[in-house]
Amino acid sequence: MNLEITAALNDESIRSNMLAQGVEPAPSTQEAFGTYISTETTKWAKVIRTANIKPE
Repeated sequence: MNLEITAALNDESIRSNMLAQGVEPAPSTQEAFGTYISTETTKWAKVIRTANIKPE
């Protein structure tokens, strides 16, 4: 599936459509995406704890 998604994100018509909507396509490997998600989760968890944000 990753190969198909990467191919789609590299397609110029899809890229230009996404950019027009304010989305920057960033194809990557499964490993790189997993690392990104892990890093972002850690970062935002700290922000939520520091700000004492609670679900309503």
